[in-house]
Amino acid sequence: MSILIGLGLWQWARARALMATPQLILFWLGGLVLTLPLLAPSIEDLSLAGPRVAALIAGLLLYTAILQFRVTTAIWQQLLPLILAWAVLQSLIGLVQYYVLEPGNFMSYNTADNRPNGTFQQVNVMASFVATGFAISLFLALMPQEKPVSRLVQTLLLMLAFSSPLLLVVIQPRTGQLAGLAVLISSLPLILKTQALSKPFNKAWLGLATLGLITGLVALNSSVEGLKRGADIYQDPGARVEIYGQSLEVIRQAPLFGAGYGQFESAWRAQHAADASPPDNVIQGLHALSHPHNETLLWVVEGGLVAFIGLLLLAAGFLTTLFRLPWATGLVGLALTAPILIHTQTEYPLYHSGLHWITLILLLAFVDTH
Repeated sequence: MSILIGLGLWQWARARALMATPQLILFWLGGLVLTLPLLAPSIEDLSLAGPRVAALIAGLLLYTAILQFRVTTAIWQQLLPLILAWAVLQSLIGLVQYYVLEPGNFMSYNTADNRPNGTFQQVNVMASFVATGFAISLFLALMPQEKPVSRLVQTLLLMLAFSSPLLLVVIQPRTGQLAGLAVLISSLPLILKTQALSKPFNKAWLGLATLGLITGLVALNSSVEGLKRGADIYQDPGARVEIYGQSLEVIRQAPLFGAGYGQFESAWRAQHAADASPPDNVIQGLHALSHPHNETLLWVVEGGLVAFIGLLLLAAGFLTTLFRLPWATGLVGLALTAPILIHTQTEYPLYHSGLHWITLILLLAFVDTH
């Protein structure tokens, strides 16, 4: 990221002109508003808040740098397959974990649960990245390209068409499966509009995706060892109801500037203890919660209404770009980012994986330049 940011700033100085878009301007406005709560007197330790704000600004700088290169469609045809290759690599590792590895393996993979996590060491982070690869694969298969797609890229597309549905079944991630469904629904108008399924390659893609889904369902209900999560997981919200409810209570107590950046854990613990009934009946697994499993809630709990306005500006920037595209194409642009964005509202993938953050920035820049 540092190298790309440096090259982008050099390109800006060299061209003596800043390439800016409405999305970039709104992103920077939102980012600057999100830094304002750092000035709040309620912050006791800046070291708890600094890294997250620094990562946000670094992401904005990377986004700005990418736009300075005036990346053409032809260059994106090389960059998107690179992300695709990362997803294929993770998928292959996931398939090896599920079908090949034995107890006591070199990856310390838990074969008893047998829910593939790739190199991310967390199943839902793996699922959202696989779903992102699935979205890119579907996009590249649907959209007409300036140059014919190479045989290598076609192979990657077909590999991911098969492996993504399979893994999204056997990992059994609720968020990942929702993301995969969102990708398909968002892409459906463009599929119908362009009659994409009439092409032989796209028929092969769809056939392999269907085969992958069936293979995953068969594997999940066959002799393959592993944890089988029941259908009740789709009806049980788990601890999130209590987490979200008490987070809203914290917001009500400090609605304007929040509890202070970096102080979610202490504010939530105090609220959780205050609401315990009887007083000593705290849930130990939640008592030391460091993140509300919802990125929007984290910023608003710590930064209040000011942070919420910053988040709205970020959302407005992306929506502005989507609305400037033909509606079917805009939905596909949303589909590309949906897996990671949805995951940020149920967990905290950007704190597990820097790759998710960089990938999200690249995809936002792709939609903008498109």
